[in-house]
Amino acid sequence: MSAFLIDDAHIDVMLTFATQHRLSLPDPRCPSSSIDLAQTHNATLIGQTLLRENLRALACRYGAAHGFTPEPHSDDSYAERYRFKPDYRLASLGSGITVAIIKLTHCFDYQACETDNYATTPAAAITRALREAAAYHLPGYDKAPWSINDHPDG
Repeated sequence: MSAFLIDDAHIDVMLTFATQHRLSLPDPRCPSSSIDLAQTHNATLIGQTLLRENLRALACRYGAAHGFTPEPHSDDSYAERYRFKPDYRLASLGSGITVAIIKLTHCFDYQACETDNYATTPAAAITRALREAAAYHLPGYDKAPWSINDHPDG
C-alpha cells in the first residue's frame, strides 16, 4: 500500500476526540511534558506537528518532489497553514467512535512511519497517547478485570 497525505479532517476528528475528553497530549516542543488541548492554539500546534511528520515520511519515501504539496520543499509552509477545527462527524457512531479513533491513529502511523526514527518522534508519542486514552473509553473497559491470577491469597 502506498503512503498518502492525511487530510486535515482526519487530524481534526482525532483532535476533537482529544478535546472532548479533555486529554493532555505530549507537547511537541518538549515531549516529556503535556499540552492542554482546551486551548485551540494547542490543538493547532499538535495538528501541525502531525502533518509535518506525515510530510517528512512522504519526502523520505518519494523524495522532496513527492507531489503532495504545491511545490518541492514547501512542506513546512503546508503544515503551518493547518488550523484546528472541531469535527464531530463521527458522533453518530456513539460508542463506536472509540474504535474509529484507534483506527485513525493506526492509519496515521502507517502514513508517517517511513522514516528511521518515527517511533521516537513527537507525532508517534501523540498518536500512542491518543490510542491509549481511547482504549479507556472502549465499551466494557470499566467492567473488565484489572488482573487475573490463580492464587486465592492474592
